[in-house]
Amino acid sequence: MPKKEVPPFIQKLRQVFSYNLEICRKNKGYTHDKISEHVGISQAFYSQVERGNNLVGLPVLMKLANVLDVSANALLYEHK
Repeated sequence: MPKKEVPPFIQKLRQVFSYNLEICRKNKGYTHDKISEHVGISQAFYSQVERGNNLVGLPVLMKLANVLDVSANALLYEHK
């Protein structure tokens, strides 16, 4: 089965989200292990998300925002 092409807007969302997630995580001084433990996801999955290879559902997005002490918007939107 051929690999499905990811639409450009999803590629952009992954790029922005993963960048913001990494910056916020580092600002809090959290490791991949620590944040994934707080959120209740595997470290491997979290790494995939932060590298832009995966997105999270709404419940995980809200947990990430809560743990990082930011709004969901701060993770989803490009800051200029």
